[in-house]
Amino acid sequence: MKKVLVIGATGYIGKEICNTFAKSGYEVFGLVRNYTNTSELPFGVQKIIGDFSTIKEWSHHLTEMNTVVNAAFPSHGGDWFKAVAIEHNFLEQLFKKLNGKTKVLLMNGTAFLGDSGKGSLSETSPIQQQHPASIRAKNTAPKYWETLHKNVIELRFASFIYGKNGSVFLPLLIKAAQKTGESIYIDSGRIFTSTLDVALTGSACLAADQFGIAGETYHFANDETPSFKNIARAVSHCCGSKCKVISVTAEEAKDRLDPFTALFMQQNNRLNSTKARKELNWQASSETSLLWDVAHGSYANGS
Repeated sequence: MKKVLVIGATGYIGKEICNTFAKSGYEVFGLVRNYTNTSELPFGVQKIIGDFSTIKEWSHHLTEMNTVVNAAFPSHGGDWFKAVAIEHNFLEQLFKKLNGKTKVLLMNGTAFLGDSGKGSLSETSPIQQQHPASIRAKNTAPKYWETLHKNVIELRFASFIYGKNGSVFLPLLIKAAQKTGESIYIDSGRIFTSTLDVALTGSACLAADQFGIAGETYHFANDETPSFKNIARAVSHCCGSKCKVISVTAEEAKDRLDPFTALFMQQNNRLNSTKARKELNWQASSETSLLWDVAHGSYANGS
């Protein structure tokens, strides 16, 4: 039986990964910060106590693993640069302690690829070094780590991961709309993004583990159609009939949300997932779309 360690096993994505691997016959281990958090592990997942800062204390478990999945990112009081540095230091230690056969799956988004325009972003699209998110790009790039560990696969997920009342961007947009009574988009709102149902993140990791090629990068998205204007409409529906949908300037969006989110809402971020579908046989079908789930599903029920 293959063994997999999921770092960030109790997180939004980590739980889905654990469940998918467990259902596929893997022996699944989850890294959790303390014994209190073990109750949050999915059923059947074995606990390993530790975090990024204590790798020396739990690294002996790594020799047992066929695969390591990093589904965690350090939260450090909102200091993005410090968090990226902590992650980089952890990965450096991790790769030094692994044997060459262990497969490592690293996850990122695609904001650092910039604006996709009328097309879509493939795995060969260049990183826009001036983008704030580009500083983290090397942390998940297989080529960056190849001198330490060659068996690395990078998974880039759509920035709008949705479902089960979670995600990063959606709760932020919903909370802002609930507070002000206004659901916003920038200028015309005809900027298109890509989405990924959180339920598909586990199958993406499983496909990468079973069929992925070391050193490669794969994009994952199940929908490339939502515009930010339509997302604003769905958020408005979620928040109730009194919530208005309005257009704001980029500067107003920065004040209402934050600079990074405002920048993201001004860029087309459509992914091309052809490589994952063809080479990994990944099935990109989902029962619900982002717009439906926000307006009528888990977010509406949780608001």
